[in-house]
Amino acid sequence: MKAIYSLPTFVCLLFAWALPLHAQNVIDILEKSKWALEQKEAINYNYRLEINYASENYNNTLEGNTYLDFRTKDNPLGLAFQFSNAKSKIVYNGSESFELNLLDKTSVLKRHPQKSELGHFTFLNLSLLTWKNVLPLIIASADIQKTFVDSPSPICYAIRIGVGQRDIDKLGNVNALTAKRNISYTVLLDKKSYLPVEIIQENDVSKGDYLRTQFSYKDLAEVPVERSWYFSSYSGYKIKDPKVQVSLIRGEIAPKWQLPMVLDSGSIKLDSLQGNYVLLEFWIKNCGYCIEAVPLLNELQLGYADKGVKVIAINAGDREADIQSFLRRNKPVYPSVWDRDGKIGALYGVGGYPQAFLLDKGGRLLFQGAVNSPEMKTVLEQLPRNR
Repeated sequence: MKAIYSLPTFVCLLFAWALPLHAQNVIDILEKSKWALEQKEAINYNYRLEINYASENYNNTLEGNTYLDFRTKDNPLGLAFQFSNAKSKIVYNGSESFELNLLDKTSVLKRHPQKSELGHFTFLNLSLLTWKNVLPLIIASADIQKTFVDSPSPICYAIRIGVGQRDIDKLGNVNALTAKRNISYTVLLDKKSYLPVEIIQENDVSKGDYLRTQFSYKDLAEVPVERSWYFSSYSGYKIKDPKVQVSLIRGEIAPKWQLPMVLDSGSIKLDSLQGNYVLLEFWIKNCGYCIEAVPLLNELQLGYADKGVKVIAINAGDREADIQSFLRRNKPVYPSVWDRDGKIGALYGVGGYPQAFLLDKGGRLLFQGAVNSPEMKTVLEQLPRNR
């Protein structure tokens, strides 16, 4: 598989190519990385994410400063965080999360967000939190391949991690894929600190597709001031719509809707689906994770049909021609409807994409969060089969 490195990193190829080391040494290095992160009470770094899906003609980057505070442990994530750049600021203090749009002075506020809701933030993708959480499994599992590869830098170890037909989500969970592709991660670890400086995700089918994150560490003296952790400290920000901020509660009746279908004439009405378990997936076109979700949703639709599960995809405001192009290219086996103005997503409290809602046969919420989360799989497995 062709390695993909940034230009500054690639230049280092002129200086050093490390010889393969004994497999046990790989475990030693990973253990040291795990230990190094466990010693951190907090960490401050600049984060850069590049998502390049050449097969979908999609490329996007995100960059900003990230602060992780591992001392704030009594919450679903076991830490607090801040992320900021010129456009936005995102804060989770253990009891509330809020997103500030620095350009239009609007905000999204959630009190006591669930773990699944916190896991949708893009800046957590292949982040230090991801690496810290998944490391114990990587070290312990014989099913996960771990090998040294040629390092592009003399100051870094390069380790290739093969997880097979699985991937690692933002919170460090390893989840099975339905697509027939093997996923690997190449991690560059600094030889002094044992902290990652770059993580690259690739697959063996679409050779030009990759995700890459890069980390540059900052002085911990740059600690966020105490008041920056609380929404009440930020004046002048308008909450977009109180309805958007209120997440559905388990057991609550989901908002009703009737929306036009995209590739077929007619519409779908939520009420018409009563008597089935309904899995709603809110998505947008320019979203790498939405692309990856299609094979999994296909499998869920086919694999749980005997339990009366109906998958419905709801696009949030893309152009109709773009939605049609996406659907024809990715071939979902489930219907898609068009939330043209985003009002239905607002009623459901959708704050990121993709986001899924599983409803029982009476239209009550059973689960909300990521489609590929272990929690979603557990709920689906526990559903009774139709008689």
